[in-house]
Amino acid sequence: MLALVLAGGATAAYAGTASSSTGYFSANGVSYLNFAWINTNPTDHYAVASTRTQKNGSGSLAAGWGGARGRLFTSGGTLRCEGTNQYNPSGTTTVAGSSCLLNATGAWYSYGVSLGWNGSGYNSVYTFISPNQNS
Repeated sequence: MLALVLAGGATAAYAGTASSSTGYFSANGVSYLNFAWINTNPTDHYAVASTRTQKNGSGSLAAGWGGARGRLFTSGGTLRCEGTNQYNPSGTTTVAGSSCLLNATGAWYSYGVSLGWNGSGYNSVYTFISPNQNS
């Protein structure tokens, strides 16, 4: 079970977790993998969507070459909340970005965005869609 510490010290524990299939893309000669995942709590009615972007292969990334943004959708396909772009620090291979933590009842999925530096800007690549989870 995943637990997230909220502002003020409260903790949200997640009972429902699901991940998308892994996707692959390249930018500026670097190969990446990505996936989206969703965490929900049907008891306390929380949901958060996350995206992971990771270098596919050996070696680390230069700072800011990989990015990720979490996006949370209703099961009907409406974007409910979206996080900000997060970028990898120097010497790492992975970055994760999350949506807002939503306190609501419903069925949700994660459908994120990965970013790869192309030499003059970023290529934006969507993840696959995660299975639905209830909150």
